[in-house]
Amino acid sequence: MNTVNIRKYHHGNLRAELIQAAVDLAAEHGPEGFSLRGVARHVGVSPSAAYRHFVGQDELRSEVAAVAAERLADAMRAAIGGLSDPGARLAASGRAYVDFATAEPGLFRAMLATPDFDPERPGGGGFGVLRTLVAEAGLGEDVATVAVALWATVHGLATLLTSGPLAALPEEERRELIDATLNFVGSRRGPADGVRRG
Repeated sequence: MNTVNIRKYHHGNLRAELIQAAVDLAAEHGPEGFSLRGVARHVGVSPSAAYRHFVGQDELRSEVAAVAAERLADAMRAAIGGLSDPGARLAASGRAYVDFATAEPGLFRAMLATPDFDPERPGGGGFGVLRTLVAEAGLGEDVATVAVALWATVHGLATLLTSGPLAALPEEERRELIDATLNFVGSRRGPADGVRRG
């Protein structure tokens, strides 16, 4: 048995191994911390072997983004699992979003650093979860627009706390800011009530 066959045997699912390696590197270094050639080297195969599984760098980035988006969505679903109040569910999902961003800043950035990020696909950066919660809470007929507005709020907060001017806040102040923002999000009834009363 030659070396090539040994490697083929060892890397029975090379595409999955390459994606996992890229996810690991993204978690540690962010979207700039991996490349197709670098991931191939990390796994122990030639670049040509890696290119047989991906059209190019953008496809690998898309796969990493999809994994990160699904992990975020899973965290949001877990956070709302035991809650029934619509406002509490909205606040908890937002808190899970911010917590994921602060705990996994590399994956959070990698999720968005892809040319074809689509919030409508499975995972979707948690957007699908948020849109479902907006519909459940009755926050207006235009569910997608309200969901985007709330997504912008929690994403903006997450960005400020991970790579923006609020990144250096002491932990106690961070938690107070997160609580205040997400309690505000969870209490929103304005747009929908305004439409119904108008």
